[in-house]
Amino acid sequence: AVCYLSTPLSGGATCFPLARRAEDEEKPPEDGETDLMEASQRLLDADIDHTDRVLVSRQAEHLTEDAEALVNAGRDQRGVSVPAKEGDVALFWTRRSDGSIDPYSWHGGEAVYGMGSKWTLQKFKEVPMEVRNSPQDLAEFVRKTRRNILEANS
Repeated sequence: AVCYLSTPLSGGATCFPLARRAEDEEKPPEDGETDLMEASQRLLDADIDHTDRVLVSRQAEHLTEDAEALVNAGRDQRGVSVPAKEGDVALFWTRRSDGSIDPYSWHGGEAVYGMGSKWTLQKFKEVPMEVRNSPQDLAEFVRKTRRNILEANS
């Protein structure tokens, strides 16, 4: 979860370049969406879960184009952007119900423009060590955390 503690004057959104709005989920992919999803999956298949690992740390340099494609898609505000507004929370899972990493969860912070800054508080639900090596236990952990949140909000 990303909790926004301030509202920047301009910019600062959290961008999910592969995400689709609920009303668009049934529509066929738009131009470039399939290529972007494939780029995302290539990064994940190489155990790259952050574009900085390729673009800054120079790991898996053969995937530079894929990492740049995700960064550029976010910069171009493709997908879904959550504006940074004090008091709001963006809650998302980085794993699918089967426990695998969800390529739709790639996200990044938009630059803050002009004077001001963006303050956030981030809360991660870490996958316990005892379920990491069992696909079945991992999947059940993900499903259980989702159920708990949904039940708490109903």
